[in-house]
Amino acid sequence: MRYIASEPFTRSQLWEKFLRGPGLWPLLGYGIWAIERREDGKLIGEVGFADYQRDVDPPLPGQQPAKGEAIWPEASWLLDSDAHGQGYASEALTAALAWADAELRTPLVCIITPDNDASLRLAARHGFLVVGHRVHKADPVLVLHRG
Repeated sequence: MRYIASEPFTRSQLWEKFLRGPGLWPLLGYGIWAIERREDGKLIGEVGFADYQRDVDPPLPGQQPAKGEAIWPEASWLLDSDAHGQGYASEALTAALAWADAELRTPLVCIITPDNDASLRLAARHGFLVVGHRVHKADPVLVLHRG
């Protein structure tokens, strides 16, 4: 979470995040999946696509499409620190991107904090390229594009 929020989420923020997940699917046709470890069924993270309506200026690529064009989904992934370095993120992102390539057939965008080396390496291995910089919630982020 150190790359996502500067302080722990409040109970209200967690509830909003929880509700947003299932709401994406019927509205947009895509959303977030839970990552569950096969060996013990433990929830270890999430991966998927969303339209977060990020408040960044200028907007992220594909977030203000021309009339009749679709918004580019924003890819995201988050893994419990206990699961880092074990291949779970790569396996989950591979599956999610295969689904997106087959079902969405649209470019994807994501943002990553510049010091999140592991996430930047994962994104690069999966075809994301850095295309710009933004400030999100007063923090610098890199903007990446795939496809």
